[in-house]
Amino acid sequence: MGMVDAGIIWWLDHHDESQDEVVTRIAHQVWLVMRDLAQSVGLAIDNDSLLTVP
Repeated sequence: MGMVDAGIIWWLDHHDESQDEVVTRIAHQVWLVMRDLAQSVGLAIDNDSLLTVP
């Protein structure tokens, strides 16, 4: 949660990326953290298992 909060606060202060770019970057970072956590408890998750939003 802190990573997302900090990323959004940085973006609000600097606007150095478009909104789509910051959403994509933060979503990717969150995915990496979640994948690493899942793998650390024995759940094998690959990049083809990405969740999609309808």
